[in-house]
Amino acid sequence: MGLHANAQVITPKERMIWNGFVDYLAIKKFKGSAELDKPPREKSVQLWKDYCKAINLKLDYHEFVSHVQRNIIAYRKYAWQKIKDGKATFNGTEADFMPGLSTVDGWAGSRTTTYKFPPDSLTVGLTGEKIAGFKNGVYTELGKDSLLLLINSNRLH
Repeated sequence: MGLHANAQVITPKERMIWNGFVDYLAIKKFKGSAELDKPPREKSVQLWKDYCKAINLKLDYHEFVSHVQRNIIAYRKYAWQKIKDGKATFNGTEADFMPGLSTVDGWAGSRTTTYKFPPDSLTVGLTGEKIAGFKNGVYTELGKDSLLLLINSNRLH
C-alpha cells in the first residue's frame, strides 16, 4: 500500500505513521511542546527526519503534516455535526470541542502534535474495556490513565 499524502482521507497506514511520530515525540519529551513552535520551527522537522530514518520512511514533512492537519480539521467539523444531530454525545459547548486546533500550515507544532488517530480498537480507562470500530476518530490524552474518544466514525466527509 502506497502513501497518498495528497488524498483527502487519511489512510490506516498514514494514521499509523502519524501516531508513531507523536509517540516518538512523547518519548523525546516534545509531544505538544511549545518548543516546537519556537522560530525557526526546525525542531519538529529534525525530529521528523530522525523518526523517518529510524523506520526507513521517505515522506515529505510539510506535505504529510498538512495532510494530517486537514484530516483533523475535517474530522472536527464532521464530528461536531454528528453531535448536533444527536448521533454522538459531547459534554460541553462547540468552543470546548477540540479547542485550539492548528490551521493547515504544514508544521507539527504544539497544537498539531497533541492529536492522534486511534487504531481500529482502543483500550480506554483503567478497566481495559475495548471499544471497536473506530476508524477515523481523533483522540487526545486527558491524563495518564484516560483518553477522550470523540466519536465512532468510519469515514470523514
